[in-house]
Amino acid sequence: MTIHVKDSKAGYGLRLEGEAGIEDAIELREALVAGLGSGRGLNVHLGAMTRADVTVLQLLWVARREASHGGTAFRIEGEVRPEIRSAFEEVGLDTFVAEAAHMVEAQ
Repeated sequence: MTIHVKDSKAGYGLRLEGEAGIEDAIELREALVAGLGSGRGLNVHLGAMTRADVTVLQLLWVARREASHGGTAFRIEGEVRPEIRSAFEEVGLDTFVAEAAHMVEAQ
């Protein structure tokens, strides 16, 4: 997986590309922590992700939860491929993508 970072005044953006496996967990965790720590909101683009391991899905879920608890915006951007949506469904996170796509402001 490749992680592209866009850090701007408007927010902190991550674009995840390719196959995301357990071997990418540490790098993704660090990128998510940096985004959450920016205090400007975290936007994650999953449109170019072709496969996601359960570890990666859990990291995204935890990041959204932490953003909500910390008062930071978290949003999934772009079209999410059906195979990625299915991966979320298989691990019981059916509503993650739909909910995160609409979380403009933290609750």
